[in-house]
Amino acid sequence: MEARSHAPSASGAGADRSGKRPAWLAGLVPLVVLAAAIALFVALDAPGLDRIGVAEEEIAIERTVLNPGEIELHLRNDGADPVEIKQAIVNDGFTEFTQTSESIGRLGANTIKIQYPWLEGEAYEVLLLTSTGGTVDTAIDVAVETPDADLGFYGLMALIGLYVGVIPVGIGMLWLPWVRRIDPRWVQFLMALTVGLLAFLGIDAILEGIEFAGEGASVFGGPVLVYVGAIVAYLALVGVDGILRRRQGRSSADHPASGSAGSSGGGSPGAEAGATGASGFKLALLIAIGIGLHNLGEGLAIGSAYAIGSLALGAALIVGFAIHNTTEGLAIVAPVAN
Repeated sequence: MEARSHAPSASGAGADRSGKRPAWLAGLVPLVVLAAAIALFVALDAPGLDRIGVAEEEIAIERTVLNPGEIELHLRNDGADPVEIKQAIVNDGFTEFTQTSESIGRLGANTIKIQYPWLEGEAYEVLLLTSTGGTVDTAIDVAVETPDADLGFYGLMALIGLYVGVIPVGIGMLWLPWVRRIDPRWVQFLMALTVGLLAFLGIDAILEGIEFAGEGASVFGGPVLVYVGAIVAYLALVGVDGILRRRQGRSSADHPASGSAGSSGGGSPGAEAGATGASGFKLALLIAIGIGLHNLGEGLAIGSAYAIGSLALGAALIVGFAIHNTTEGLAIVAPVAN
């Protein structure tokens, strides 16, 4: 008796597969059902989601500007309901004000100008009353006129950057004759001191940033933006440091090759010293480029402090960064000390 095979032929299997629906069509079915459910929900006017009760008002004061005889507040609606500002109080006294819009919608902005004869150096409490009886308050610790962003202002900021990022580095480079005479351990000690100073400034700036971010509109991230910015800045510096290290590694790899060629070919010691000096100069140049990129972040921190009106924080950053950048000049001259 002859056995017969009942296995399907290749052509039959191919026909069965071709007769099935495409895989992408099967994956599209749940998305179509979900879209239909959402469309039905919208067509029924979202039943059960109507808000009942008192409006929830959340107003963030993003910026305070002091002009002669005027206090200007920049507001943003951080809540879901529209807000109307009806009255303004400065140091427990009602005062006149003008605003750009009567009602502030969600994420809407409004500028309020309060006519008040403030005095320089005095402290003020500003309170805004909404149409529902809610309050929005802010404190002015030390009243100082806000500078205009004109050519003179940018020149002043450039001068501050010169005093913080250029002059201290040049002063630190004057340590070159001293570095050539001292033990390398003293150089490491000075570097450790500046690392500690930089850590203190970083922690202080983060704490101040979290405090100011908490006063702003939380819908934009609030304090989370401080952490995200710190992480992005750290990753950027790590990336730049990696690029500089790779270039330094290639420069160091080229130096032994030239040294071995000089020894086999009877090269003079002067040629080897010249190669060593060239390698040290390249390393110093790469360090200077890295310090320049690093000082860009310092300038942003100082400018941000003055932009939000925190003069004390800005002054502390200027002094701290100036002291720290003096040791950066030491880092530049260290590779060429020998």
